[in-house]
Amino acid sequence: MRSKFFLLLFLSAQVLSAQVLSTMTTISDTISESSGSIIIDQRLITHNDSGGEAALFEIDSLNGHIIRKVVISNATNLDWEDLCADDDHIYIGDFGNNNGDRTDLVIYRIAILDYLNTPNDTVIADTIQFNYSDQIDFSPSPQATNFDAEALLSYNDSLYIFTKNWLDDRSNVYSISKTPGIHLANKVDSLDPQGLVTGATYDATIDKIVLVGYSLIFPFIVEIDQIGNGPFSSGNIYRYSVFTQGSVQIESIAAIGADQFYITAEESFTGPASLYKLHYTSVGISTSIQAELIVYPNPTSGIVQVQSSIPKNGSATIRVFDVMGNILLSEDHRSHTINSNYSIDLSNLTRGIYLLEFSNGRTSKATTIILN
Repeated sequence: MRSKFFLLLFLSAQVLSAQVLSTMTTISDTISESSGSIIIDQRLITHNDSGGEAALFEIDSLNGHIIRKVVISNATNLDWEDLCADDDHIYIGDFGNNNGDRTDLVIYRIAILDYLNTPNDTVIADTIQFNYSDQIDFSPSPQATNFDAEALLSYNDSLYIFTKNWLDDRSNVYSISKTPGIHLANKVDSLDPQGLVTGATYDATIDKIVLVGYSLIFPFIVEIDQIGNGPFSSGNIYRYSVFTQGSVQIESIAAIGADQFYITAEESFTGPASLYKLHYTSVGISTSIQAELIVYPNPTSGIVQVQSSIPKNGSATIRVFDVMGNILLSEDHRSHTINSNYSIDLSNLTRGIYLLEFSNGRTSKATTIILN
């Protein structure tokens, strides 16, 4: 009872901007643990998580089927966690480290021309071996370390690793050379995503870094812009809760361009491995997204009042989701004034935790609701 009370208290305290991902397709069972993704030459490329084949898979975004498999003949998939690319190379991060005791961390580097033109769907990789410059203790600590990582980014002339901090839900940022050899990964920054970061990408068309991850069963995205020449944490940082209609264990994100992204999720208790699509413009990152959303009473026994701003003579949609991302209620409203109150009847729902989203076509805001 004590743990349930604190979970409810934690959830009810959150007031989040939210995004519901569009489901494209489930993914082939062969890559049910899709953990990294990139787009090269309009090809969506992914790979399996730890213990999988040392191979990259191209998948059809419409049906999730495998189109092509390319084997990296001199590599081993100990715990592949993410992909990134620059103009010349693909980088594969074999740095999953749940116990915090690995001394064989490596990033595989493959020439894009080799990948695209290999006559036998087999390539050879260079290796970038590394250790974290500030790690001195390699004692096994299952899911109790800050030296686990699942996100890799190519940005300017360096690679950046975003750790998955089991101890404090932060993410430390390490820079590492793109040159093959033995290196130290140097800590250059730290972020507070309030959860475990599992994937990263950079969208050059809008000059933004986007991270994905999850906290408990709630996935999220973090977007960083206006970085300039400073550390990533010096930019504008936005965190959004993400809701899906399939697996919530999102593991990777790939920039399509034109404000769009593919997101993959591993098979989990909430659904099969899935491919989602995110339209950046629909997230509504702008100063207007800070418009206040008031929902009361909360907790509620059934009827809640929703107050937020919509354009005069404009329209708004109010939707209610369960924790699995299923839409349980959707209502469209119009307003003749800028601020209006709306009564929403939740009495037909069972007791529990829900998310209410208010969208006016330009922006969306959301908050959790406890129905008692």
